[in-house]
Amino acid sequence: MKVRWCVSDIDGTLMNAKKELDDRILDAIRKYEKSGGTFILATGRTMLTAREVADRIGLNTPVISGNGSVIQYASGETLLCHKIPKEASTSVVEYSMTEGFDFVAFSSDSIWYPDNSLRVEYFRKRNEDKGKQVIPIIKFSKAEELPHGEIVKLFIWNMNEQLIKDLELNCNGKKTMNFVQSVKGTVDVDPIQATKGNGLRFLAAHLGMQLENTAAIGDNENDLDMLQSVGFPVAVANAEHGLKQAAWKICPSNDECGVAVILEEFMRG
Repeated sequence: MKVRWCVSDIDGTLMNAKKELDDRILDAIRKYEKSGGTFILATGRTMLTAREVADRIGLNTPVISGNGSVIQYASGETLLCHKIPKEASTSVVEYSMTEGFDFVAFSSDSIWYPDNSLRVEYFRKRNEDKGKQVIPIIKFSKAEELPHGEIVKLFIWNMNEQLIKDLELNCNGKKTMNFVQSVKGTVDVDPIQATKGNGLRFLAAHLGMQLENTAAIGDNENDLDMLQSVGFPVAVANAEHGLKQAAWKICPSNDECGVAVILEEFMRG
């Protein structure tokens, strides 16, 4: 099989618009692995929510999470962990609170949110659906209450291009953070070392992967350097225009089981 490794984004790529994993995709992944392929997740999610996807699929491979800030097996063994410097995360949190942004901060084991956050309800609902607090969610009132130095990612909603530029201009003078879009109208704030491409190159060295025989599938700008790192870059049909331009092939959309379609093609040789 020419494409021995396949690395896929989760939201907007592997999962459909309803945040569901179609049975066709699960079946295709299992068949791909039985035929000798290796399937890997690379996501903007932190391990707090990526782990359940890896478990649902039944993957034994490490997950590239937080856009490459943490690479970890679902079992908990950590291969790599980058954190946002204390001064940098403090600056972003203080600025976001002053501007009234809706945001959350992620440490390796908890989600932190300010008083005005509406988006935190998404994570509360996830816990309610599980019948327990699967993900620890902690409210804070002042920036200094967060575990600065342990933050692996900040995620801010309802952001346009100008707001993101202003945020970066005010908070990233020392260039210690990446600002990238994983979902339209939002911004991920990650450690400067954290990109999916960097994470994939680290993992390739660790696992002995040959990137020229690897496919990467994505939908948004945080997938770009990952696609540029492999021999077979694939964009789903619902991907951002810039990502499609970097792709070797466009597969059907996430609502049309595009990942399953491309895996089936790889298995046919």
